Amino acid sequence: MHVIQYIAVKSDTAQNAHSSVKHFLEEQMGQVEYVHNTWYDWFVVGGGRWATEDGNQYNDDYIDDVAPQDDPRFQGYIDQAHKWKLEATMDDLKYARKVDVAALLDKIENDQEGLYPMYAVTTELYAFYCLYKQLSGMWGPDSFYFDMEHDSTNLAHMKNAIDKGDKDWYLVPVDFHI
Repeated sequence: MHVIQYIAVKSDTAQNAHSSVKHFLEEQMGQVEYVHNTWYDWFVVGGGRWATEDGNQYNDDYIDDVAPQDDPRFQGYIDQAHKWKLEATMDDLKYARKVDVAALLDKIENDQEGLYPMYAVTTELYAFYCLYKQLSGMWGPDSFYFDMEHDSTNLAHMKNAIDKGDKDWYLVPVDFHI
């Protein structure tokens, strides 16, 4: 499965923003034999399958879709990431609301073996785990945005910095494989 995310970074050029994001993501993954450090197993910086130019979907050096903060696409990327995150959060909330919490707690209390063998319980708890990840700002496939400068999935940090006169922000689209 693939997911697009917009990575915010401060830089002096689109090329340097692209390179910074690529280096950061490679560092997050660790060594090739230890790819389990992240929620993704590979990525294409520059947009991947979301690249706007045909033939550049898997060109890891493609920078034409990198948006500086004065580019109209910058706000468009922010709006899109925010929309997708809200949709994912609402989906998680809808799923969590279907869980009968009282019955779930009774199952846990009445089980003498603990949670491990109770797959139905752990499946129901997963709905709350997904909601927790969204609301706590954990970076994962449903974040759709990550701010490298503030190590955050919260758009407010970058927006506040820009409102205070910060310059040279870029949004770099990345196609992540999960």
